[in-house]
Amino acid sequence: MKRMFAVMTVVCALAFAVPALAQDGVNIARAEAIIREAYPGVTIVSIQRGQLNNVAVWEARLADGTVIYVDAQTGEVVGRVQSPAIVPPAAQPALVPPVVPVRPQVANVGAPAVGFTRALEIALSQYPGTSLIKAELKPREGTRGLGPLTWDMKMSNGIAVYVDATTGAVVELRPWGGRRGPSGVPIGTPAVSFEQALSIAQAQFPNLAYRKIELKQGGPREGYALVWEVDFGRRAKVVIDANTGNVLLIR
Repeated sequence: MKRMFAVMTVVCALAFAVPALAQDGVNIARAEAIIREAYPGVTIVSIQRGQLNNVAVWEARLADGTVIYVDAQTGEVVGRVQSPAIVPPAAQPALVPPVVPVRPQVANVGAPAVGFTRALEIALSQYPGTSLIKAELKPREGTRGLGPLTWDMKMSNGIAVYVDATTGAVVELRPWGGRRGPSGVPIGTPAVSFEQALSIAQAQFPNLAYRKIELKQGGPREGYALVWEVDFGRRAKVVIDANTGNVLLIR
């Protein structure tokens, strides 16, 4: 009886929680589009939910440290903070930091300035004669998803070449593979480009921003094919055959 009561309590809690999440009139993708229309050319490094003066907002952090607030119901830009000074828009009350901590949602929508092919050229220029084992595009390691997009190119000589996906600069060279050395089979240039794979994956989850994209040799489930794996977080992932463009897995 006690167990049944506990289960009913959890179900009731979820029933009340789900409608609350659906009340936003503006989703994360629309919020990003509004910001780009209002501030052309900006680089958005994260978008997360928060509150501003007891109003639900989308909080977008730019590469220069600026924070822009978008009303989650109306889509109106209701504030902008320029570190270290706060510069509120005209006729708006003074801004305050969000009072509800929310896990950052990285808004990596679209392709970066430096694509896979160029990033591979840069990595090979560092170590001529080597081969690529795995390529990964994601926010810089150690930044909790808030850093700039970086290509992590793992080479056959045991060195990972980190290439800034915006500028093309080599930001770090680091050994990988541990004591046993690098593992994996060298891979070539896929027939399906990074941009094509991203487009295919985003068609499956149009309202989510990708968190990480990886080119690697698939396992038994993928028939050991070369695959693009696009991770949207929240356990949402799309695996695409890098030679045919076929979607192998959606979850």
